[in-house]
Amino acid sequence: MRSPLVDQAAITGEALPVYARAGAEVYAGTIVTSGSLTVRAASVGAETTVGRIISRVEEAQSDRAPIQTVATRFTQRFVPVSFALAALTYAVTRDARRAMTMLLIACPCAAGLATPTAISAAIGNGARRGTLIKGGTHLEGIGRVTAVVFDKTGTLTFGRPLVTSVVTLSDRYTADQVLSLAASGELHARHPLAQAIVAHTEEQHLRAPIHQACEVVLGMGMRAELDGTRLLVGSPALLRRHGVELTEEAQGWTEQLRGGGETVICIAHDEDLIGLLGVSDAVRSGAGAVIRQLTDLGVSRVVLLTGDAPETAQAVADTLGITEVHAHALPEGKLQLIRDLQAEGHTVAMVGDGTNDAPALALADVGISMGAHSSHVALETADIALPGDDLRQVPAVVELSRHTLRVVRQNYGLAIGVNLLGLVAGAGGSMNPVLAALLHNTSSIAVVGNSARLVNHTPHLPPTTDGILTAAPLEDRRVR
Repeated sequence: MRSPLVDQAAITGEALPVYARAGAEVYAGTIVTSGSLTVRAASVGAETTVGRIISRVEEAQSDRAPIQTVATRFTQRFVPVSFALAALTYAVTRDARRAMTMLLIACPCAAGLATPTAISAAIGNGARRGTLIKGGTHLEGIGRVTAVVFDKTGTLTFGRPLVTSVVTLSDRYTADQVLSLAASGELHARHPLAQAIVAHTEEQHLRAPIHQACEVVLGMGMRAELDGTRLLVGSPALLRRHGVELTEEAQGWTEQLRGGGETVICIAHDEDLIGLLGVSDAVRSGAGAVIRQLTDLGVSRVVLLTGDAPETAQAVADTLGITEVHAHALPEGKLQLIRDLQAEGHTVAMVGDGTNDAPALALADVGISMGAHSSHVALETADIALPGDDLRQVPAVVELSRHTLRVVRQNYGLAIGVNLLGLVAGAGGSMNPVLAALLHNTSSIAVVGNSARLVNHTPHLPPTTDGILTAAPLEDRRVR
C-alpha cells in the first residue's frame, strides 16, 4: 500500500510535504496532498495541536501588555497642570479674566489633535500601499521595536519548492536538456518536487519529451521509458537501486547542494548519470536588503524562527546574514522565544504567515502577517497585515511609524509652546480672551497641517529590478 503524502506546513512550517507511513503520528490540521490514510484519534478538541494553538493565542492576547501611547502620557500630565496654574493665578490675583484667558489658551485641543491626526494620516498612507494597520497603538508600537522575529517558510522564503540549481555531469547534455529530461520523467508525478521541476521547465519555455511508460518508486522518484531508453529521476537511492552509482564529482555536488539546504534530484539516462537538480524553498530576492535596512533602522536583534530542519534554516540565515537561528520550533517554542525576548527588555515584532505562527503573533508587541498566503488565523491575530508577499513593507512600516512619531512630537512641541506662551501671557495680564481663542485655534490648524504631510510620505524601500520581491535567480551551476 502506498504511503500518502501529507503537508504539515501549517503546524511544523516545513515547506516540503512528507510521507505518512503506517504507525506515524500526524498533526491535526495536516493536509493530505495525495493518497489516503486512516487515522486513530489520540487527542480531540482542545487537546489536539490546533486546539492548543487556539488556547495559546487566547492566553497570549490576554498576557500582552498594553502599549501606552504618547497621547495618554501627555493628557495624564499636562491637563491637570494647566488647570492648577489657572487656579493658582486666580488665587493670587483674584482676576477671573486672567484665569479664564489661561484656561482658553491651555485648553488642549491642539494637543488632543496632535496624535490622532498624525496616526490617521499615517494609517491612510499605509492603506494606499495596501498595508492594513489595525490601530494607532500598533502603529506607534512598531516604531519602537528593538527585536524582529521572522518565520522562515512563506515569509523569508516562498513556502513552496522551486528549482534553484541545475548541474550537468555529462559533456553530451546541456543544462536545458538535463532539465527537459527531468521534466519528462516527472510529467505525471504528483509530488510537489516533481511539479516544481515541470513548472520550472515551462517557465523556461523548454519542451519536455513525452515518455511512453512510467513507474512511481515510492519515496525515491520516477522510472520512465523514453524512446526505448530508461530515464531515472529521483534520489541517489533510486539510482543505486537500478545499478547507477554516483561519481566522485556527483557526490561533491550533492554535498554542496545539500549544504545549501537544497534537495538533490538525480537524473540518469540509461546507465549514465547526466545531471543533478537542486530544489529548495527559495529565498525571496531582496530579503537580505530588508534585513540590513532593519538593522540600519536600529533593530538590534533579528531572529530566524522556524519549525524546519536546522540545516535548512541555517542555509537561509547564512544567505541573509542573520546570526540568530532557532529551528525545529513548534508553536509553543515560538511563543517561548517571544516571552524570552520581552523578558530581556526588547519590544518585539513577529513576522509570520502560518497557523503555527498565530500564538507568537498574538503575544508579540506587534504581530505582522504576510498578506497574500497568510492563514485566516494569522491574519485575524496580527496587528498589521502586509500587502501580497512584499517583504520590503516590514522596514517600510517601521520607518513610517518612526516618521509618524517624529511628527507627533513636533505637534506636541507646537501645541505645548503655544500653550506655555499663552499661559505666561495670560497670567501676566497681557493677553485677552479673544486673542487667546484666536491663538488657540491657530495652533490647532497648524497641528492638522503638520500631520497632513504624512499622507504623501514615501518610505524608503530596498531597490529591486521589477518593483517586487521574486525568487533569487539560479546560481550559475549550469556547468558544461
